[in-house]
Amino acid sequence: MKIAKIILILLILSNTNIFGVVTRNYSSSRKGFYNNGTYNGIMLTEQGSLILAPIIEKDGAIEGKFIWKIYNSSDGSMYAAISGDGAELYKREAGEIDFNLFVKSTNESAFTSVISDNSGNIYAATAPYARIIKYDKSGNEIWNKNVDDTYIWDMKFDNNGNLYAAAGGNNARVLKISSNGNITEILKTEEQHAMSLYFDSKNNKLYIGTAGRGLVLSVDLSTNLENPSYKTVYDTAQN
Repeated sequence: MKIAKIILILLILSNTNIFGVVTRNYSSSRKGFYNNGTYNGIMLTEQGSLILAPIIEKDGAIEGKFIWKIYNSSDGSMYAAISGDGAELYKREAGEIDFNLFVKSTNESAFTSVISDNSGNIYAATAPYARIIKYDKSGNEIWNKNVDDTYIWDMKFDNNGNLYAAAGGNNARVLKISSNGNITEILKTEEQHAMSLYFDSKNNKLYIGTAGRGLVLSVDLSTNLENPSYKTVYDTAQN
């Protein structure tokens, strides 16, 4: 009996891999190795690494349209600047799911940017012949201004209710627009487009991102904007 127990123990020790978990690693340097896979909660980076993916949920849809800009107004409603069948603005009321047509301009190809002021008026920019159109909260046109450019990519308000527009096509420009539609050019560079704006309300500075060299510029709005100057905060080309 003692001999039988010893033999059984020796057999168990010699075959421990039968009861263990064997880890196998697979790797491939072949391009497209993961292309046929189904990703659930993970994503593939350009370097070929698998990492945890953010949760993405569908929060509405406007079928058959190209959405250039989404703007969330202070009252909780959301506006979408659209192209597809002319220039269209869609609006989703606060607490609702569906977007509904707010205004449409058949003479224009696209709305590229949209923003609202504290009174609920809507400002929408068109392309490819850049205009800024001001609507009241019901969608009635108040004024329509040609800005003598191709595109308006972004718009922001300052602390005094002045509107600034990032324009481009031939040169990167920033325009200041008053509530009654008076337009003043405050910046013009050799870049092709002014693409994005950020207003620093604490320091009263406007930051501009450009396309071309990829510059980040800043304008101090407390200075004389009739003869404005700007600083290059960052140059992506490091020039």
